[in-house]
Amino acid sequence: MEKFESVCRELNNALHREEQAQQLLQEQSKQLEELTLRMDIFTTEGLDKEHTLTNAIQGLAETKMELKKKEQMLRQVNKQAAQLEGEKRSLQDNLNDAEKALRTVA
Repeated sequence: MEKFESVCRELNNALHREEQAQQLLQEQSKQLEELTLRMDIFTTEGLDKEHTLTNAIQGLAETKMELKKKEQMLRQVNKQAAQLEGEKRSLQDNLNDAEKALRTVA
């Protein structure tokens, strides 16, 4: 009978250890799930940030190209303005010469 009780105690102790092990496994499983969820959130946030940065870089590249086009157009307009200013001076000189010639004749 004593041996039977000893075996029963050992079995109860083993059962208790098994229950503790199961509880520990459940806690670790829960922690793993929580960590996985947090990692997924960080990954999603990282992807969102990467997408935002990609869009910003693309926007900056487009703005840079647009700025280059506008600078080129501005150079062309300045060149045309300089040419027109030269033509204006030439026409003014011709007008002055013509007025002088008319005064000389008159």
